Amino acid sequence: MASFLGSWLVSEYVYNPNGSFAGINRQHRLLEKLKNGHIRVTQNCDPAPELSDHPLGRFRGEWIFDLSVDGRARRYHGPDVLGTGLTWGEGVMTGRGLWPNLQFNFTSFGILPTPKRQLTGGKFMSAGQMQANIVGIAVNEASSDEYPVFDNLRPDEISQKWAGTRRVFLADGSLETESAVDRRYQDKTWREADIVWDVEEGSDSGIRKVNFGQAVGLSKKYGNLLEAELVVGTEVILEVMEVFDPVEKHLVGMRKWHKDHVLEKVDVFFLKPE
Repeated sequence: MASFLGSWLVSEYVYNPNGSFAGINRQHRLLEKLKNGHIRVTQNCDPAPELSDHPLGRFRGEWIFDLSVDGRARRYHGPDVLGTGLTWGEGVMTGRGLWPNLQFNFTSFGILPTPKRQLTGGKFMSAGQMQANIVGIAVNEASSDEYPVFDNLRPDEISQKWAGTRRVFLADGSLETESAVDRRYQDKTWREADIVWDVEEGSDSGIRKVNFGQAVGLSKKYGNLLEAELVVGTEVILEVMEVFDPVEKHLVGMRKWHKDHVLEKVDVFFLKPE
């Protein structure tokens, strides 16, 4: 958790459920350790004017909540956020809970490719009805005094070859394997080992059919965020999420494997261009 501590400048790119871009919420986020061992999170948000009539425009102002560390779990005690976060090794966290005063349910993620840079985001819903999908980038204020930005590039526009590590965690968070991974882009496909991600033509909503090895499903992009859900045979559901940072050339993501609706394992990967 220590890697998430400190003062961060965050640019959250807000997308509507249909995938259209709505605006940027700039946020100053401070995580500080309290004497009782808890961690206090203070967020000062400044949504762009174009978000004034958007549901996430309600984030304007200061929001505070405390969290406690319970093994790999992070318990959110309020007042402004309630719920739980889970770590997946060092520098990776997912969360789920409620903003009671804003009346938003949420899922979230935070991934640190380096100690000074964080890729973050999540979904905001009201009783299951999605209000917005967010992908953000944060820099530690000790290393920069400017809010970060995303460039509008794809990974294959920077390099056809990417390499890094993949860590596989069991559902309880224990590390099962760690290995090197290579990715090769060509046309509308990319290949990892003997698995090929093949994207077919999309619909007007931006949803595209995907074949990934023996899995078939649907994918959609929200700016620098790619999400997909696929089916493997009759037992396994695969959720895919990856974020691309063109500025620092980080490609990171998670794959969650559910067998008969139960989470079985989680892949976390970090890639850089070769």
